[in-house]
Amino acid sequence: MKILLKIAPIIIILVAIGFSIALAASVDEDFNGSGYTDETSLVGLNGGTCWGQAWQDGADVDDWSIESTGCRTANCANADTGSADIIDDREFSAGITNASTTVYMKRSDTNDNGFIRFAKTDNTTIITIFYERNGLGSDILLNNSVDIGGWVVDQWHSIELEWGDTGGGGTCAANEVRARMGGDTWSACTAFMNTQTGAVEQVEVDWKADGGGTMGIDELVIIDADGGSCAVAAVATPANPLWRFISDF
Repeated sequence: MKILLKIAPIIIILVAIGFSIALAASVDEDFNGSGYTDETSLVGLNGGTCWGQAWQDGADVDDWSIESTGCRTANCANADTGSADIIDDREFSAGITNASTTVYMKRSDTNDNGFIRFAKTDNTTIITIFYERNGLGSDILLNNSVDIGGWVVDQWHSIELEWGDTGGGGTCAANEVRARMGGDTWSACTAFMNTQTGAVEQVEVDWKADGGGTMGIDELVIIDADGGSCAVAAVATPANPLWRFISDF
């Protein structure tokens, strides 16, 4: 009896908290969900959180696939055909206007161009991270113009982006984005591409594999600075709440 009376306030506090906590919304994909097995096509897979659909096939010849070796975690997404663009895309559950983003990218050769794009659902590009091929300079570019560093073959590089007003010191204004590689100094803010404004609505991965190399994507996380539609952790009231049982003592 005494033990129950001592823990009752704690239980009540925890239950009460459960009804009021709001979590920071994040769109994430680590390519390790159910069905994400080696050499499976990425198209149709539906892991992660805060997505509005499964991965879709872009206007290309082949699809990205799941790879189980050489990844940062158990699996990653991989593009490895040598004859065509490989494009897949996926929409968020709701558009995101202000966000902090991290993604890891790797490529195996120096001959091809690779991208991750953030776009409208009509595929109009808003933000792009461009891994340019050796003949163009072997750099990683934000929006095709802002150099954030050079890439190394077969090495995972972390790419961070902040778009819109994320509320921190030195962040960009609405409809602007900045980026950095490997925790280095942030780039200058640059305007969204194609005179776009407002929310980013989907992500697109694109490997222009004319030379036969490979590209990998892993651990994509997009944190919505405004909370977003996935922010609130829904907690249903049980038919017999704990405080009813506690009050019996």
